[in-house]
Amino acid sequence: MLEKVQRRTTKLPRELRNLSYEQRLANLGLSTLKSRRERGDLIETYKILNKYYNIPNFEEIFSKKSNPRLRGYGLKLEYQQASSNPSKHFISNRVIQMWNA
Repeated sequence: MLEKVQRRTTKLPRELRNLSYEQRLANLGLSTLKSRRERGDLIETYKILNKYYNIPNFEEIFSKKSNPRLRGYGLKLEYQQASSNPSKHFISNRVIQMWNA
């Protein structure tokens, strides 16, 4: 719903009305709300894993993969099975694939 609002708002300037949504965003120097949310999630994940916040048991939010032979880096995260539908959308489950990539 928020993305729809941004789509309509970027059509307000007359010179941008006939352009595609991506071109309007580029002309205005904006990014999609989805990409901003993903970027914010990755920043918060970095801060949690590097203990910028005083979270005593951050292992309850994120669990690191315990395999010492990981390719890439040692901060790969393990996906935790969601027990309910709303918990599938928590940051700890939403960010795993992006973080490990």
